[in-house]
Amino acid sequence: MKRIAPVQITDEQREWVDNEQERIGNSIASIIRGLIQEKIDAKEGGNSKKR
Repeated sequence: MKRIAPVQITDEQREWVDNEQERIGNSIASIIRGLIQEKIDAKEGGNSKKR
């Protein structure tokens, strides 16, 4: 597992993350990991292995 550098997000992006966090109850890190995994799955046709 590797870490990624901190990022700055717009107020609109932060509002979306906060709303998503309230809606599903996951941490911000989990939400971001999920978004990244969705991109990987889409690129690979859904056949990526989970780590």
